[in-house]
Amino acid sequence: MSKYGNSSNQPTETAEGRKACAKHNQVEQQYRKRLNAQFERLLAVLPPEDGDATAGRGGEAGTATGRGGVHDGERRVSKAVVLDRAWRRIKELEGEWISLERQRSELVGNADGLKEELERAFNARGR
Repeated sequence: MSKYGNSSNQPTETAEGRKACAKHNQVEQQYRKRLNAQFERLLAVLPPEDGDATAGRGGEAGTATGRGGVHDGERRVSKAVVLDRAWRRIKELEGEWISLERQRSELVGNADGLKEELERAFNARGR
């Protein structure tokens, strides 16, 4: 027999065992609710997929299905899909970050070059 009841789905024999089983089930249910709420929050901030007008509604969360997924609007989205979409979005943002860093470096270089050119022009004029 397991800590929370019989593994063959037979009723727990003692009142104490039934109480422990009920408490364990309650803790597990609360854990699943919190986990589903976090998946809902993550799904709500993801941009819509191509052909999916329901994702990423600026903070509106879906509802937990209780079957390993969350609803987003009218569609059920599995937790695996939410994680995959989040991973792809993170990779996309990392690529944008790298591109912006390159652009920033170019702009700083251009600004430095213009500053030097301006100083030379100013010094040549002052002579």
